[in-house]
Amino acid sequence: ISSDFSLLFCGCVIGWFNTGPACALEITSQIKYYYVAGDSSVTLQCEFVLASDNLAHTEIEWIIVPPDRDKDEDVIIWYTGGIIYDNLHSPQRVHFTSPEPQDGIASITMTDLKHTDSGTYQCKVKKLPDIASKNLFLSVMERPSKPRDLRLRCRSSQGTPPLVYKWAKRSGLPLHAFVDTIMGDLYLKKISERDCGMYLYEVENLVGKEECEVVLTAAVVSVVVVIVTVITTVICYHRRKKTQEEFGNRILEEAPPPYPRPSRKRPSSHTQGSVQVRKC
Repeated sequence: ISSDFSLLFCGCVIGWFNTGPACALEITSQIKYYYVAGDSSVTLQCEFVLASDNLAHTEIEWIIVPPDRDKDEDVIIWYTGGIIYDNLHSPQRVHFTSPEPQDGIASITMTDLKHTDSGTYQCKVKKLPDIASKNLFLSVMERPSKPRDLRLRCRSSQGTPPLVYKWAKRSGLPLHAFVDTIMGDLYLKKISERDCGMYLYEVENLVGKEECEVVLTAAVVSVVVVIVTVITTVICYHRRKKTQEEFGNRILEEAPPPYPRPSRKRPSSHTQGSVQVRKC
């Protein structure tokens, strides 16, 4: 075999080995998606293997990949020259799980997670001339809240006792609802979004009645932890026209007391806390 052929053969063999499946630097961690509850901790895994003959300096960098590629990447922790820089983004909340990340474990732990921590994270390992990186996706989610109870209260500022209170819902009161007809309270047990809607309450005595509306929205249900500590009070003002009052004072003894028709004045609306109230 000629010397030229020998050189060509050796070059082909070396080229085949260089383009083979073996990598001088490779990240071996498999998990890409992380779903974690807020206020908890998570470990983003980034383990890698190095070629034993590469004696170059190792550098490890974790960044947050911005949704907009035109924006700069945000470095959250960095290892270089034997020094760890962990106060770049969230001091005291991000640290390497290994005190020697250059040895192959570049995983990080994030504590006290917030919703704003959700995003795409990239682990990048450099050992020149080799560079390896891997994207990980973190979603910080809110735990479902425990169902709570809610009380709606109707009060008439005027009116001669006895007063009787009634509650209704256009789609029907929930099965778990309880109405206190004497005190005027509506109790809803373990409320959820299906309890949202229009609630009607009525107060009446022997000579008249008034009606009002309450709208229970999804915003109220979503902040039920706050609602449980605050009793939503709805005051129904009993209004009558002056002419109706004068007429009521001229009732004849022989005739039964007239039953005035409910006011047809168009209800106005206002917002009380997170509950919308329409008042007669």
